[in-house]
Amino acid sequence: MRKPWAVFIIAVLAVIRTVPCKAQSNQIAFTHVAVVDVQSGQIEPDMTVLISGHEIREVGSSRVVDVPKQVLSIDARGKYLIPGLWDMHVHSLWDSGRPTTFFPLFLANGVTGVREMGGPMPAVDQVRWRNQIAIGAVLGPRLIVPGPFVDGPHPIWPGSMKVSTAEEGKGAVDSLKSAGADFVKIYTAVPRPAYFGIAEEARKDGIPFVGHVPVDIGVDEASSAGQKSIEHLMGILLYCSSISEELKADLMKGTNMNQLNNQMVATYDAGRAAKLFTLFVKNDTWQVPTLTIRHARPYLQELQAANDPRMKYMPKAVVDGWDSKNDARQPTDPEILANRKRLFQKEMETVGLMHRDGVKLLAGTDTPNPFCFPGSSIHDELGFMVQAGLTPLEALQTATINPAEFLGLSKTIGTVEKGKIADLVLLDANPLESIANTKRITAVVSAGRLLDRKALDGLLAGVSANVASEATH
Repeated sequence: MRKPWAVFIIAVLAVIRTVPCKAQSNQIAFTHVAVVDVQSGQIEPDMTVLISGHEIREVGSSRVVDVPKQVLSIDARGKYLIPGLWDMHVHSLWDSGRPTTFFPLFLANGVTGVREMGGPMPAVDQVRWRNQIAIGAVLGPRLIVPGPFVDGPHPIWPGSMKVSTAEEGKGAVDSLKSAGADFVKIYTAVPRPAYFGIAEEARKDGIPFVGHVPVDIGVDEASSAGQKSIEHLMGILLYCSSISEELKADLMKGTNMNQLNNQMVATYDAGRAAKLFTLFVKNDTWQVPTLTIRHARPYLQELQAANDPRMKYMPKAVVDGWDSKNDARQPTDPEILANRKRLFQKEMETVGLMHRDGVKLLAGTDTPNPFCFPGSSIHDELGFMVQAGLTPLEALQTATINPAEFLGLSKTIGTVEKGKIADLVLLDANPLESIANTKRITAVVSAGRLLDRKALDGLLAGVSANVASEATH
């Protein structure tokens, strides 16, 4: 049980260090800063960015823009300003305890927005968290929420909405929209009739549906049915196999996944892949590879041995779930691990090929799955994107302008421009030279609220103290 005083400490640390005094009227100016244009890849040097309230009010040369005396002026010479980052696949609302731990970690790592991807928390409660952040009552990243998973009659996770028929699928969509959800999250065991019922009703209701590709739905079918994003590269290597139909039949029979993975890698057909990627582009089907978790499962032993310092921010209940003894999905057999590592390398190659062919990508981590740390793992994900073949700029776009476009919010977020919401990250080094420089954060602005380095360290210290306190009780 989280101690009330611990939650209070986190809240106090956030408030006392970030709310400007009344005389400043919540106005901030970064002067002499290098603004990173994430659309063109240009660096605009010696700029002034003026923030008033929650908006960017002016962006222009420091030689031209006047900074009023009452504004908090920050000399940012030698620093780089980027839009706030988005993690487009997180599970931060699994229960009521997670947000107080995860929200500070997101902000401390420059993540000013997240797409929540479902869990047992009811839709009305997820919507309440979203709205509390939107009005400034809770300090956290802006949220996009789906409500619970929509799964088949025997769902994997408790709290999921069970659907078997087309009518039940339609009913689930209507229910989630009525509750205020932003989209519908499909899970793995949704039957075909229910899946296409969901697709039909989602089109009718004007609400996106995204998520897993159910086992008896082809990834090409999912794209053509209007599924807006596909998570974890699900179904892609299966489709790209030269013996795809045979492997799909084996999958439906419950054939050993390790065997199927090996066959998918061995029978990869470049022609089928090109055909699928063309379909994704035609249908505007986005991909969220979640390379962080795709890497973590086969490399768990190496990650555990590394003694990652970020472990101090993770609650014991979460870390206990990372133990392979508690997670049937986690392989331990050396041969299976070696095969999974080969699969991961093929997935990395596939991401690079999709990007080359124009398939749109979004950065998402699947936190808090094993070694997917809230907030900081977005930087791991961007690093994997670069390893997959994207440039640092292209990787940065998957967490800035791409989420803005996907969410239909390009007019309000995603770039450092006049009139946009002031979600910003101030860096000590140029992220276009090395994507690792996105980790070098000196300040974050969330909806116009400044978190300087001292405030960010305070958020981290508060979470660490809270986690340590829980571990001793």
